[in-house]
Amino acid sequence: MAEEVNSQDIEEKKPLSFFAKKMQNLLDELDEHLEQIGGDYGPIIMEELQNRLEQVVNNFNDEVHDMYDDRIAKANCSLRNIN
Repeated sequence: MAEEVNSQDIEEKKPLSFFAKKMQNLLDELDEHLEQIGGDYGPIIMEELQNRLEQVVNNFNDEVHDMYDDRIAKANCSLRNIN
C-alpha cells in the first residue's frame, strides 16, 4: 500500500524549469532566514515576497514579448522593402 502512494507521488512531480528551481532555492533560503525572525511575521513576508517576485517575472516576460514582437515587425518591414 505504501508503495502505491510513493509511486503516485513520483508520477505527480513535474520537472522544474531552471527558473522554477532558482525561485524555489531562493524561497527556501529566505524561509531559513525568516525562521530566525520568528513565526509572527514570516508567513506575511513570504507571501508578499512571492507576490512581488511573480509580478517582476510577469513584467519581464511582457517586456521580452514586446521586444520580440518589435523585432519581428522590423524584420517583416525590411523584407517588404527588399521585395
